[in-house]
Amino acid sequence: MSNIKSLGDPYPKTKQSDKFETLSLIKTFPQEVTKVIDVVDTDDNIVFLSSEGKLYQTTGKNYHEKLKAFENLPPIKSIASGYFHFLALSNEEKPKVYGWGKNNEQQLGFDNNGKVFIEKPTLIESLKEENIEQIFCIGFCSFFLNKKTNVLFGCGDSTNGMLGKPEITENKFVKIQKLHENVANVFSGPSDHTLMMKTDGKLYGFGLNEDGELGLGHKKNALKPTQMKLEFPVEDISKIRMAYRLTSILTNDGKLYVTGYHQSTGVGSDLTEFKQYPQFINNNTIIKDIGSGYELFVILTQDNEIWVQGKFNDFNSNNSSVIRKIQTRTNLNNDLSNYNQMKCCDENFIFFLKKNSYLSQDLEKLLKNGYFSDCDIQNIPVHKILIETRIGKTFDLIKKYLESNCKLNEIQDLLKWIYCDQMINFKRTNEILNHFGIQDAHKTKLLKNDLKQLLFDEQTSDFKLVVKNEEEEEEEEEELYIHKFILAARSGLFLNMFQNIEENLHKVKDYSQKSLETIELLISFLYTDELPITADTDQEFIKEEFEDIVDYYQLNPTIPMMDIFEKYIGCGYKLFVILTQDNEIWVQGKFNGSNSDSSSVIRKIQTGTNLNNELSTYNQIKCCGINLIFFFKSNSYLSQDLEKLLKNGYFSDCDIQNIPVHKILIETRIGKTFDLIKKYLESNCKLNEIQDLLKWIYCDEMINSKRTNEILNHFGIQNAQKTKLLTNDLKQLLFDEKTSDFKLVVKNEEEELYIHKFILAARSGLFLNMFQNIEENFQKVKDYSGKSLETIELLISFLYTDELPITADTDQEFIKEEFEDIVEYYQLNPTIPMMNIFEKYSKI
Repeated sequence: MSNIKSLGDPYPKTKQSDKFETLSLIKTFPQEVTKVIDVVDTDDNIVFLSSEGKLYQTTGKNYHEKLKAFENLPPIKSIASGYFHFLALSNEEKPKVYGWGKNNEQQLGFDNNGKVFIEKPTLIESLKEENIEQIFCIGFCSFFLNKKTNVLFGCGDSTNGMLGKPEITENKFVKIQKLHENVANVFSGPSDHTLMMKTDGKLYGFGLNEDGELGLGHKKNALKPTQMKLEFPVEDISKIRMAYRLTSILTNDGKLYVTGYHQSTGVGSDLTEFKQYPQFINNNTIIKDIGSGYELFVILTQDNEIWVQGKFNDFNSNNSSVIRKIQTRTNLNNDLSNYNQMKCCDENFIFFLKKNSYLSQDLEKLLKNGYFSDCDIQNIPVHKILIETRIGKTFDLIKKYLESNCKLNEIQDLLKWIYCDQMINFKRTNEILNHFGIQDAHKTKLLKNDLKQLLFDEQTSDFKLVVKNEEEEEEEEEELYIHKFILAARSGLFLNMFQNIEENLHKVKDYSQKSLETIELLISFLYTDELPITADTDQEFIKEEFEDIVDYYQLNPTIPMMDIFEKYIGCGYKLFVILTQDNEIWVQGKFNGSNSDSSSVIRKIQTGTNLNNELSTYNQIKCCGINLIFFFKSNSYLSQDLEKLLKNGYFSDCDIQNIPVHKILIETRIGKTFDLIKKYLESNCKLNEIQDLLKWIYCDEMINSKRTNEILNHFGIQNAQKTKLLTNDLKQLLFDEKTSDFKLVVKNEEEELYIHKFILAARSGLFLNMFQNIEENFQKVKDYSGKSLETIELLISFLYTDELPITADTDQEFIKEEFEDIVEYYQLNPTIPMMNIFEKYSKI
């Protein structure tokens, strides 16, 4: 059992208790439990759910003693808890709901008959025929959702609108009944209020709202579902957590919004506020997860720091209302690097769970069974192309280094990261990866991104899957390039197929009768856990074909394929959208936001707000549907790489408000002397405003468009997002002797190129290592790649501008050949499709 840890102790004996100082592995599970996938608690007990679908309950809240297993239950797939009661949902074709704990306010839906406490999970008979697929609890209420009909049932205490149905408020304790229709999802917690996502894509709240916890803009209780006031699109929401008097929302980009009673405008500060709609909390850090208990709010940052507000016996603060960092004796960064979810927060403990992706779970089989391995490291069967893709070096070089410099367990830990994105020994695995030029692997080198490079790749493929293409007049057969080991790990059908064909065969037919488009989508999902559905996808047809895909291809049975499909659909059937440079939106086709009766006419969308500011940093349209258009930030490779300079400060030569920066970049972007810029910013701007400005300087991204533009206007820069692009400014520095701080000597011609260390260090792992390992007084270094001067000049031009200045005089065949290994050799951002970029510019 290595996938659940706790911080704290349910029964601390003294204020010196070591249980609060370190993360401890829970060791009380029976031997047959391989993984905990969920944990919930009431005021009296804690319940754990194992990956085998079994339930285990504590005696009281002491999880250090032997746990009680509940027998004679079908496999369980989810659990929920209120203040004093539990629910469990079975993992069956027709799921059943079980309840236990207190039923004094009808929160379990049973007839009391004088018995207000249920000792063990008991079938709730009245829900047997309702096809319940999700369960939720708040304090003294339970909710049950049928996702096929989108009907929400509920029971329990109806006072203060806690069931969201005004006509039953006077009944107080209510048995199970139908409450709401058109419900897509429900968000609940140890609280007396509930949030509900309806099928119209809007977020509604009901129940207690005395401190504005429902985000309605006022502090009156909501007796019926009322729409929450949001400053950002619902689609941006990653997680919602609810606690007593508080709702917290985490967005996909790691930003935190809170509504209700909250003691802070930022991590570490102390300002009491009652927020009546979700407002941004300036944390100055990316947040990985948020958790909540009855009177406890917890933040886990990207750097694995734990911050709490409320009752938590960490003994670090006399004021529980202040958000404070948990101080521990051990470095939590290593301990928590693989733990990505907090659950069941209480004043005495916080649980951390590992939740691996389906892709990671499936590829772990390759380590255990070695399906179709083609080489080995220290006699461990591995897959050459996966090792090379993940590490970015040749297999022979990797193997030689590992077998010469690493112990067997260190190699096994590295393979766990390669196949599963999981770091067992965080420090040592990162040391090995650093040797190969990979920094911050757990953030920058995700498994699914690396496998995207292999998707349908003819060069690395070892097999072909033949699919009928019914769109062709004569039903021609299409060949898809695949990798046997990936499909075998993810699909029982493909595993059996590949195991039972002759060794010399290199292609096989797909007999599912699915369309080519469906098979391509399926294989994309098997490589990435994502479905690349586009505006051209016939969504209704594909949805129909996907309904039996988990069973037919024998995929991981825990994959909720139709839920995943729903996440990606609604994106552009019969709709064409244009986003102009001025951030105007024009559409042709079916869109209900239009101002024209004719859907065949291209027309401008009229909105009540000025979209120019809102859309200034969004440069990609995705998921267009009749009722919605999503906008994404898709940063350039240059922006992605230069963002490292803000985080790590490589070769900075000055600072603003103690933030390390690079003088020549600041001056080039703003067009004023550094001293003048620094003086104005430190005298007139708050820290977060300076940070937002630096985000634009280094990444072309505006967090607060209005305020950043005000600052830039002061320096005489108008419409910065159009007129002052990062690539154009860096072109001024390219090979510029006057501003350069270093010279790169190209060996073949002994030619000296004027460069800027910080730019090349941010963009190339090779240059970063080179510059970090030379003496400080050195002003030049040789390039030992053996590449020609023309190739090196093209590469550096690309590193400064994301463009390749190929001309009619360029020997394109020769340069193309030299560019083939350039991403790998110079350790560039591995997501850069360099050869595609080369092809693009060679045709200009």
